[in-house]
Amino acid sequence: MTMAGVKVSQQRLCQPYGDDQRRGLWLYHILEPDTWYKLINRVNGVNSGSLYVQENGNISGYNKISKPDEHTWKSFCNMLLSTMPVKTRDHYHSRFKKFIHSWRDRGYTEIPQEAPLELENKCWVPSWRRMCKVLLRNDYWCKGLGQTQPKSEAYGKFLDIRNENRKKALKNENGN
Repeated sequence: MTMAGVKVSQQRLCQPYGDDQRRGLWLYHILEPDTWYKLINRVNGVNSGSLYVQENGNISGYNKISKPDEHTWKSFCNMLLSTMPVKTRDHYHSRFKKFIHSWRDRGYTEIPQEAPLELENKCWVPSWRRMCKVLLRNDYWCKGLGQTQPKSEAYGKFLDIRNENRKKALKNENGN
């Protein structure tokens, strides 16, 4: 790793699949060519990830993200949405509508292009940059916008069964 130009403080060995570890993907083809070929054959997108993760995490939406110069954050968000399959695009569109509506209820008549990063990261202000970050992270449930994943139908059935079992247990205790 030293010969590859990596500082001693940055040298580490671990699996390449975590958020922090992705930054070191580019080292595999230099340090472990056999492992690198195994990764390429096994993991879709690993080569693209190793090429683009060096751009301050822009490919994954972490850290600092950037947009093309000819776009505003809103137009970049719409461009990203336009490249998605219809079902996915519709899902994000409905989530974004809820996000925008909730901030309008709080007094934001217009969603700003961006806000101070510290406030965006704490989810204290809305921005089109936050919505772009959600898309780049593939944050399907828009947790980066303060939204939650809805409970599934199976969870509702589980609760019904659990409640029935509790009622039966109480009935047996009281009846015996």
